[in-house]
Amino acid sequence: MAAPDPTRRGVLMAAAAVSAFSLGAAVPLGWQRLARLRNRPASNALDLGWEDLIPGGPNPLAQTLDDLGINDVRHLLGIIPNQRIAPVTEAYNGKQVRLPGFMVPLSYEGTGVIDFLLVPYVGACIHVPPPPSNQIVFVSSTTPYDVVGYFEPVDVEGEMQTQSMSTDLAEVGYVIADARVTRFE
Repeated sequence: MAAPDPTRRGVLMAAAAVSAFSLGAAVPLGWQRLARLRNRPASNALDLGWEDLIPGGPNPLAQTLDDLGINDVRHLLGIIPNQRIAPVTEAYNGKQVRLPGFMVPLSYEGTGVIDFLLVPYVGACIHVPPPPSNQIVFVSSTTPYDVVGYFEPVDVEGEMQTQSMSTDLAEVGYVIADARVTRFE
């Protein structure tokens, strides 16, 4: 019996990844597990993970990719289709939510960020193709957030709205206005 062809396995994994991303499941599941396991300050808001923003939850194929060690979108940059608009859920409309992620600043007041895109992984929308719209939240805050570093995660808390919008960087599926932004602990 011949040994398995590693090239074929790589091609099959790449095809599986493309299928997962084309279904709107471009979420780094490893990050979500981390966010849910960390001790976070108590809040009345509903704690969300990025998979909660995908209608019906993550595609089982995406979970398989995570099990294979492909838990970060950056591992797949060469094969990600540029899917800008993805299905969103209306389950959290009008609800107070808290979601961890990374900032992609859009506007400042003094040295603090007041408008930004919240994304599930570092560098999304800047150095790599943006995630699907159901993995991007437009956030505005009346209190400027002084950024320590763009690789530092933040917690965003506020009223979630399903709202499509376009920015110069990406298509957006959700909005949180008047958000409270804190450093992710």
